[in-house]
Amino acid sequence: MSDALASNFQLLRVRIESDVKLSSVILVTSALPNDGKSLLAFGLAEVLARVGHRTALIDTTAPHDDRDGRVPEAIPRAFPVLALSVDGSGSAASREAIDNAVDQLRADYDYAIIDAPPLTTNGTSMVLAGSVDAVLVAVRHGRTPSDADKIMVHTLRQLKAKVLGVIASAPESIADFEKRRERCPTGPARSVVVEPRVDDVPTSALFAR
Repeated sequence: MSDALASNFQLLRVRIESDVKLSSVILVTSALPNDGKSLLAFGLAEVLARVGHRTALIDTTAPHDDRDGRVPEAIPRAFPVLALSVDGSGSAASREAIDNAVDQLRADYDYAIIDAPPLTTNGTSMVLAGSVDAVLVAVRHGRTPSDADKIMVHTLRQLKAKVLGVIASAPESIADFEKRRERCPTGPARSVVVEPRVDDVPTSALFAR
């Protein structure tokens, strides 16, 4: 991570510590893929952990081997990486299962950072947005606004999510992070499993909370 990028993450950490109480779960999402969600989630977890907060990164976006708990040398980290099991088809996991998982993360950590699929394409991400304590939206700097962005904003408003802000990342920073992550996939310390249940949360129910 470059000095400038590290400095920006430290500024974000101060904002988080000011606006989000301890024992909170923060969802990092976006409207489209390749908007820098994983870079944002990893960097935030790193700076929170390094100042002493009990922090975990919950990765819903990449496959893991539960037997591999090593720390990759190319991406050293000061926090555990957990796997949240979601359905790749985009159907929603049950609200009860999501709420229980979020409650457990609050009990175990000062800050749990969830790297979630794009909000507009994944039902579980929508359920999570209504259950967590705060949401950060990632966007790739310089990309053209799309209809997906409008849908995401509308959805977050309907869910009454606490949106902390939109964080723009440079395309070159996103590309560098993804290359390093591909070379050294991160094994989770343990798994938090949420079994998806198709049609358990119909679309209309997502906006009723």
